Amino acid sequence: MAFNALRRRGVLLSACVVVGGLVCAPQVRGAERTGTVSYTAEQAEHGAALYKQNCAVCHGGTLDGAFDTPSLRGRLISNWSGTTLDKVFHYISKAMPLFAPGSLKPADNAAIVAFILRENDVAPGPRELPSDEGALKKISFPSVGGKRAKKTSSTSP
Repeated sequence: MAFNALRRRGVLLSACVVVGGLVCAPQVRGAERTGTVSYTAEQAEHGAALYKQNCAVCHGGTLDGAFDTPSLRGRLISNWSGTTLDKVFHYISKAMPLFAPGSLKPADNAAIVAFILRENDVAPGPRELPSDEGALKKISFPSVGGKRAKKTSSTSP
């Protein structure tokens, strides 16, 4: 029993180190970004259900973090500001959920990203957030101000 608790703590600590490295890593800037962040309300609702099933155990039901895992609002989100969404999507797709990395479908990972955007006050739009990394490479994570992300102005192609 004590071994399982130690093992779980070690796994959580390892995940925190990985996430911490991503947060502190220099952000890639200067890529051609032509897309506008858009996701549908339905996509975010689907993402909310997936988040509850797969992510809330570590990141908390309100994205505020739990145990030793980071919040998915505020400072962590501001560190992603200006980074293309393919990087966020790729990390979630390959490293999450913690106990089954890479187990979700691309559309499900896009829905989780849509949910995170919604919970950071980024308004939905007319189109679903794509689940293709090539398309996401053209879309920047919205700029944020204060604790919560704000809706950004669109940039047309």
